[in-house]
Amino acid sequence: MSKDDNFDPMEYFLNPKEPAQKRYEALRAYFLESLTQKEAAKRAGYSLPTFQSLV
Repeated sequence: MSKDDNFDPMEYFLNPKEPAQKRYEALRAYFLESLTQKEAAKRAGYSLPTFQSLV
């Protein structure tokens, strides 16, 4: 990631596009925000079985 005039930090952190970041945010929501697996999966755009395979 390089800093340029088009970089929007809010967009980067609130709408992760990179697979590793998306996975991290989903797991963080589950473990640290105490979301249910279903809620964390939905927030990240994963199916429940896919999210469960990450946990």
